[in-house]
Amino acid sequence: MKPRRRPIWCCFEGLATWISGEYWLSLYDAPSFQARARELYNAGYRGNLASFANSANSMAAYEMWAGFVEYLARTYGWDKFNELYANGRGRAPGSANYRGIYGKSFQELYTEWYATLR
Repeated sequence: MKPRRRPIWCCFEGLATWISGEYWLSLYDAPSFQARARELYNAGYRGNLASFANSANSMAAYEMWAGFVEYLARTYGWDKFNELYANGRGRAPGSANYRGIYGKSFQELYTEWYATLR
């Protein structure tokens, strides 16, 4: 998959990971994906969230994306996340409408989320 597709593709994968949360979180004895993402953030997983799909630790990439999904749903509601999910399906690469749905770019959103992990 080409890098420019990753912001929405990874959001889909983050949702799949979030859905399997009980099992996934039990692997790390973490109470939530926010808590697990905080551990990873403190271990150095920072920067462009989309680039984590190329990470040597792909498990961490899934966990970070699940944390981002959890953040978006908790902060902005599932209706907006569902709109993002539907908006990205079958569209040209990189066309997910983060700004139109959330009023912020993808980068602004993950930067905002990172601030909660510090």
